[in-house]
Amino acid sequence: MRASIGVAVTGEQAENCDAAELLRRADVAMYSAKRGATDDWVLHRTEGDLAAAGT
Repeated sequence: MRASIGVAVTGEQAENCDAAELLRRADVAMYSAKRGATDDWVLHRTEGDLAAAGT
């Protein structure tokens, strides 16, 4: 079994982020994690929808 996880958090940019946007960002991060060869998690970065991988 494999798992790919996308993480999105609010913070300084919270005023620009409703629930739908937060889910969209988590989705972007999840698909970025799925592109990897192994089980992984990715944290969404708001700067241009970049995602940073973690292990």
